[in-house]
Amino acid sequence: SLTIDGADTSDLTIDDATSNRWSDWGDRYRAALESPSSASAPVLLKIGREIYDWLDTGGMARRWLEAGTGARCLEILYSPTADEQELALLNVPWELIATEKDHLAVDSVRPLAITRRRGDRTESPLPSHRDLSLLFMAASPRGVNPPLAYEAEESAILAATERVGLALAVEESGCAEFLADRLDGTEEFDILHFSCHGDVLDTEAAKALREDGQAEVETGPSLLLESPEGRRQDVSPGQLARCWGQT
Repeated sequence: SLTIDGADTSDLTIDDATSNRWSDWGDRYRAALESPSSASAPVLLKIGREIYDWLDTGGMARRWLEAGTGARCLEILYSPTADEQELALLNVPWELIATEKDHLAVDSVRPLAITRRRGDRTESPLPSHRDLSLLFMAASPRGVNPPLAYEAEESAILAATERVGLALAVEESGCAEFLADRLDGTEEFDILHFSCHGDVLDTEAAKALREDGQAEVETGPSLLLESPEGRRQDVSPGQLARCWGQT
C-alpha cells in the first residue's frame, strides 16, 4: 500500500498497467545510473515528473505539497512475503518525485521523507502528558542594530503562558551550530522561538559577506544569528532547517 501524509490515495488506480509503469520507472532509473551524469539528469527528472503526474490524480499530489509544514512524508508498506506487484511498488524511485520546477528532494526547507516499511503498521506511541516546552534563543551579534529587547520578550512569553504551564529553556549562544547540538534529541521541545533580526540578501550583499568570511552564505532571506565568536552569521531557511533535520 501507499500512504501520503495529508493526502487521500483512494483515487489512485492500481491495475496491471499501473504495475507495468512502476516496473518501467525502476528499469529506466537503473539504466540512467549507468549513464554519465550529464545524460542521466534529464532522464531522472522526467521519471520524477511522471511519478508526480501519476500521484496527482484528482489533484492529490498538489494537495500534498500545499498541506502543512515540515517534511513531506510518503510511506510504502509491503508484506513480509511481497508479491510481484508489491515489489514493483517498492522499487519505484520515489526519491525522484519532481514538479515542473525540480525534484522535491532539493527543497532544503521542506525535506522529502520516504519510508519503505515491511509488515503491518503499528500504532504510534501515546503522547506524554507534560507541560508545554519551549526553547527560546535570542541572537544579538556585534554591530547589528537596533539592539533587541529580548529579555522583555522572554518575560512576555512567561506572562502569556502563566496559566497553561510552560517549561522554558534558553539557548544563550544565539548560534545555529550550538542550536543544532541543543536539538540532538536529548531534550524535547514543542516550540522553538527566535528573537533576532533578518535580511534579504541580493547577489552583491551575499558576495560581500562571503568575502568577509561567511563561506556558506546564500542569496535570499536570512536570519542574523551569531557565529561562535559572536559575529554576524547569516543563516538561510535551508541552513536553519538542518539544525533540527536529524531529530
